[in-house]
Amino acid sequence: MNDSILSQAEIDALLKKNENTTPSADDKLTKVFMPMVSKFPEYLRRLIRPSVDISASYFERVHQDLSVVFRQAVFITPIELKIGIIYLLVTEHDGEILATTLGTSAVQGITLLSQELTKILSDHLGDLLSPHLTMRSRQPILVRTPQLTNYKFTTPNYLLRLNIEWDGTGIELVILLTPEIISNLCNATNDHTQSRIRQQPIHPSKRSLRQTRFPVETFDFENLSKQNSDPTDQKIDLVNDVYINVVVELGACQLTVGEIMELKKGSTISLNRVAGEPADVHVNGRNIAKGEVTVLDENFGVRILEIVPAKQRINE
Repeated sequence: MNDSILSQAEIDALLKKNENTTPSADDKLTKVFMPMVSKFPEYLRRLIRPSVDISASYFERVHQDLSVVFRQAVFITPIELKIGIIYLLVTEHDGEILATTLGTSAVQGITLLSQELTKILSDHLGDLLSPHLTMRSRQPILVRTPQLTNYKFTTPNYLLRLNIEWDGTGIELVILLTPEIISNLCNATNDHTQSRIRQQPIHPSKRSLRQTRFPVETFDFENLSKQNSDPTDQKIDLVNDVYINVVVELGACQLTVGEIMELKKGSTISLNRVAGEPADVHVNGRNIAKGEVTVLDENFGVRILEIVPAKQRINE
């Protein structure tokens, strides 16, 4: 039994090793985010209720997929920073509670919530990450339980869990931090600390400047020729993240005002399209494709059957 007991020398060595250990990611994340968490209720009171408060907040380190962490559908909202992406996670049940309180849809309520979170991050991390801090929150996406297995993040991840309460009810907000964003935040923290040491400017003496001579060589520039630019060759990478409206049209018809006034529950409107004929897919009012109406999980979808030729789309 004595072989399994550490000697006093071994205990002292371990304690000394712990004293010399650099701050862990847990310590740095706590230092960065907890001051922000304490200010969180001030922002949420303007959005939800004056009685909003945080009853609990803590970091959780996880190695499992989201399908293991969450047992129900989850709204996932990416918030883009220039140093990476963090994710706001709200269960479907909590989204409905928020929607009921705000008198809006769950998607709209979580969108407003993510915008407030973006403001908080900008206000409280701006000094740390500036000039690298540019933020934008995307549209929330409701991911059903079977599809959560498709969201595989590099592990381990950190979950910042916030229990938000007001008027006898409440929700849980979960902020997912990937290893990439954690590494970048820790590096930014180190850079911010070291930048304070470099505050004193270095003034070289005039004598050293006079004695320093640099070789100067002539450089021949190539003649610039105007290249033919084809508008169809222009890259569209700059607008890849721009959201546009996509509308699927089953058919259309024209009715008189009198016919519209006579419409009632159970009335049938005949469309100018034969049953089984493909539906039109419109992007910003322009027909770009034809497709077949399908069902995806509990929602309608469309399977693209034909892409309208570019010349035809331009001539419309």
